[in-house]
Amino acid sequence: MDRVRGHLFGYRAAMFDGHRVLRGERKRIGVLALGALAIAVYASLGFPWRRLRRPSHWPFAFADYSWLDTIVTVLGLTIGGWMLFRWWTLDRKLVGLEKTQDYRFFLRAGAPRAIHGLLLRVAAHDGDIDSRERDVVQRVLLRDLTEKVLPQDIRNWSVADDKRDAIAIAKGLVAILEPAERLAVLRWCREVAAADGEVVQEESELLRDLQRVLGKPAA
Repeated sequence: MDRVRGHLFGYRAAMFDGHRVLRGERKRIGVLALGALAIAVYASLGFPWRRLRRPSHWPFAFADYSWLDTIVTVLGLTIGGWMLFRWWTLDRKLVGLEKTQDYRFFLRAGAPRAIHGLLLRVAAHDGDIDSRERDVVQRVLLRDLTEKVLPQDIRNWSVADDKRDAIAIAKGLVAILEPAERLAVLRWCREVAAADGEVVQEESELLRDLQRVLGKPAA
């Protein structure tokens, strides 16, 4: 449970970790590319550090190149060109990641409210919501989503409740939650259904339907 709690709705970590890795790799490859190209330019001048004052020859004076100038220049340009291609590839990947993860970021930001609505649907499925069921809903959300949910949030969500049915809410959660997170939500639904001391047939049928939606393996 602690493991689920540690990453449940940790969309911020999932999002920015991926971005940070790609940005770090892109930066590293960019530095290597610039270094390789700088060495190529240096070699194309005939290693001017040998003479301290001026280049041995101009960059494109190929007839004046020594064998060392030629080898280092070709290697520097080859490695630099490859690194620039890798940098461009990572940049495109980062752009794509930002598009998909930023969209998922905003979807996941609404997940706690959706779960609250789902739990209330389960609680109300036997006819009404008693105080024991409300206590379980509040305890579950505040215990396992303590970083994102406050008591005031729950009060606000209860006033402006989600009008969708439980299955529709569950299908929406499938798109944004990991399998372990969905199983945790399903377990909470069972806790709410059993909060009043019994699980009636209507609640059992709803839980089976939720099991089929939330318990299915990831695509």
